[in-house]
Amino acid sequence: MQNGQPSALRSFLWWTAYTVCGVWAMHLLPGVDLLLPGVLCSMQENNRTQTVWLMVLFTFIHEGTGLLAFGPAVLWYVMAFVLFRGGRFLFEAENIVFVFLLSAAMGAWHMGIGFMMHHLQDVLIPPSRLLSSGVLHAVVIPPVWFFVHMLRERELRHVNAS
Repeated sequence: MQNGQPSALRSFLWWTAYTVCGVWAMHLLPGVDLLLPGVLCSMQENNRTQTVWLMVLFTFIHEGTGLLAFGPAVLWYVMAFVLFRGGRFLFEAENIVFVFLLSAAMGAWHMGIGFMMHHLQDVLIPPSRLLSSGVLHAVVIPPVWFFVHMLRERELRHVNAS
């Protein structure tokens, strides 16, 4: 443990459990990226190596399970990174208003990616489905982030107390 960060093994186990739970939850709520709140928490911790690994892993998970050809998950996580880095100049990274705004932007971006891929790959995606999925992203991400953030804070406090 260095600088209040968990050991590599402990962190690996925590993120593995999160990933398994996130994939299972996405099975229950299809079309919503429930792994994104974990990436946001990792970015809030300022652990770049961990964040890059999570983004790569989650991109592979989404690209491997998705309906569309390669690309949407890459665009998704790159935009999350850009919005997060840009938004940190205006808000505290852990501010709930920041998370709500980021979620709304990601919901809109989800619709944008859907429309773009619809035209590029000639896949029929009903606009009403894109709209409902984008709104669902905007509504679901903040409470999931809050829950994951609290669990991660608890883990970090436990590590710091040891």
